[in-house]
Amino acid sequence: MGRTLIPFRALWRDAGTLQFGTDPDHAIVLTGLPAGTADVLALLDGAHSDEAVRAAGAEAGLSADEVDSLLAALERCSAVTDRDPANDLPGNLPVSARRQLRGELATLTQRHGAWAGVVLSRRIDRRVVLTGDHRFVVPLATVLAASGVRRLWIPASGRVRIGETMPSGLRAIDERQPRGTAIAEVVLAAAPDADLRPFPNSLVPDLTVVAGPVGAPAPDLPTPARKARARLELGVRDGLAVVGPLTVPGRTACPTCVELARTDRDPDWPALAAQLGGAPTDPCSVANTLAAVALAGAQILEHLDGGRPAVRSASLELAASGAIVRRRQWDPHPACPCTSPSAA
Repeated sequence: MGRTLIPFRALWRDAGTLQFGTDPDHAIVLTGLPAGTADVLALLDGAHSDEAVRAAGAEAGLSADEVDSLLAALERCSAVTDRDPANDLPGNLPVSARRQLRGELATLTQRHGAWAGVVLSRRIDRRVVLTGDHRFVVPLATVLAASGVRRLWIPASGRVRIGETMPSGLRAIDERQPRGTAIAEVVLAAAPDADLRPFPNSLVPDLTVVAGPVGAPAPDLPTPARKARARLELGVRDGLAVVGPLTVPGRTACPTCVELARTDRDPDWPALAAQLGGAPTDPCSVANTLAAVALAGAQILEHLDGGRPAVRSASLELAASGAIVRRRQWDPHPACPCTSPSAA
């Protein structure tokens, strides 16, 4: 096993100056590089030992000390890793899935270096339930599945309505088809090895997504969905797509905290919210729906990968243009049972 370059674009400023990446905040520049450096870099693919790299350097006119100095410089700026992240992926992951996830692994390598494979492996093992408005849910499921979240459950009944169809989601040709069958076809087309079987009641999912009218009373969720370690709200309010909040029991505000905060601002809120129950989601353009799906997908992956997403205990509102117009912070409410000592 040899060293592997982190997959940033390599650009030569001149014959002896090499830049990795183009972002001003993260780009790396190495100067004073000898001729023949490009031949050495070409072998930093994880398949060549240091001895093989030194031999290639010698053929290109570099001494062993010059090659070692180059490798040391790459290590100091975290441009190279001494392990192949792909080796940390599950051994039973199909070859087709490995090929499909190369882009995800490369992106994670830019952030996590040698540990990218561990992060992606954990993502593959996550379990997510997606419930509610299928105009949001199905495209979001395809994003998650294609990004490596292969264990998804999308409870569904009835038949597809034409109003539910959209790009990356249910298709116009699915109209009047059994919704569960149509959803499975769409998601499996994005990730053929995804597992869409219902979760047993004993399973505790990593996340439940609840898509529906913003502020509506909590829907009657299946048992596993209610037990999830975290929950993300996703919906529309007066044309604004709203992503969040993402709540984690015992660590953030909970859905009840959010409703109590809304009632503090408007004492009549409970009466208004009750009228939202069972109502269809407010209209939202295809472009804004897809923007919300992309944002929600990125936030979910950040959470599942162990990061701290912007929607943790907060919600982001997107205008019809796709621009984020507001971020609302939701804090634990002092009157909520989740903040009592007995709930800790």
